[in-house]
Order: sequence, then C-alpha cells, then structure tokens
Amino acid sequence: MAEPKQYWQITADLYTPLFAKPPMSEKLLTKPPFKYLFDVFVSLNKATQFATGLFSDEELDANRYGSKEPKMQFLQKLIDCVQLVEGAKLEAKPGKIVAGLEADKTNEFLQAMCRAATSKKDYKAAVKKVLSADSKKEAPEAKADPEPAKDPPKATAKPAPNEDGPKKPSKPAPSGEKEEKQPKKKPAEEPEPKKEPKKAPTENPPPPRPKTPPKEAKQPKHKEPAEQPPAPM
Repeated sequence: MAEPKQYWQITADLYTPLFAKPPMSEKLLTKPPFKYLFDVFVSLNKATQFATGLFSDEELDANRYGSKEPKMQFLQKLIDCVQLVEGAKLEAKPGKIVAGLEADKTNEFLQAMCRAATSKKDYKAAVKKVLSADSKKEAPEAKADPEPAKDPPKATAKPAPNEDGPKKPSKPAPSGEKEEKQPKKKPAEEPEPKKEPKKAPTENPPPPRPKTPPKEAKQPKHKEPAEQPPAPM
C-alpha cells in the first residue's frame, strides 16, 4: 500500500506542469522563504494571468521587500484574493509565513492558489474587491497620528453697532460710467468735558502791612529878590 503523499509533494505535483523555475523541491517547500513564494506567484501569473492587477508595478519589484511589514501586506492581499476566488477560508497567516513557521499551512495556501489559477474562475471581481478593501484600510491609517492640541480661540471685542443701521451693498456701476465717490462721514466729535473752576485755597490771608505815613512835600526855597540898582539922578 502506497504511503500518502506529504504536503509538499502535493504542492510540487500541482506546480511542476506550469513552470520550471522556481523549482518545487522539498527543501524549499518545507520551509519556504518569502522570496521563494514571491517568485512562485510571479511565475504562476505569467503562466495563467491569475490575479493580474492585484499588485502595482512597485509591489512587483522584489527589491521592495527588505522589511517584514511590506512582506506581510503582499501575502495578505494574495491570501484574500485566493479565498474570494475559492470561496474557502485559509488558515495560513502572513506573520507565520514570514517567520518560516507552519509550513504545512503555507503549502495549503499554495495549493489553493494553484487551483484558483487553473480552474478558470473569474478572479477579476476578487481583485477589485481586495483593492477596494485595501484602500479603505489606508484612510484611517492616515488619520492615526493625533492632531496637536489647538490653543483656545482668543476673545475678540465685538464691533460697536452701527447707529445708521447695516450698510446696504453698493450696486456695481454700469459699464462706461464712473462711480461717484461719496463723501466720507466725519466721526462726530465728542464734547470736551467742562472744566471746573479752581477753588481758592482755604489758607488764612496774610496780615495787612502797616501803612507808612506820607512823606511831607518839600516846599521850594524862596529866593530873595535881587537888589535893584538905584535910579540915576
């Protein structure tokens, strides 16, 4: 009685008729690295056109996947697309695949992807749905950073009400006519405050000075009349 095939052998039998590279070897399938899975999808897409349009040209550049996060995003999109086409839930997890764990579940994912590609099922609706869901995920991520606290608005003094009432919008002057300049109203002058008369100090007045007696007028000295010469004889 023949022994049942191991999980990696089932995967190899499905992919071998489709392409030669990358090889379906036991070493690679029992612990498939991300680069290997990436190459498997690219070769499958060239052979069957499966999931065309799911990834952008930038996402199909192998040099882009230097860190863990983009690798997981690539695998998640591919798993979601395969699940929609096959109509079955897969147990493979991007985090486990990137870590090199649960190779049997990774092979189940590879087998489901090969069946979806060779069954001639419509993958375009699945691609469209995955891209739509992916774009919705990116929107909240852009708003994840908390906004800086805004300073409370400063209180501004309200303008005094216009006694003349609201100004009516001026109608535009007809073409060819100059608008008449209206004289500007001068602001009403405020009356000057009345000045209160200064009060005299309440101090006691100085005592009156003694009156000096008037000086006696000097009488002019009378000159004696000059002697008249005797009359001639």
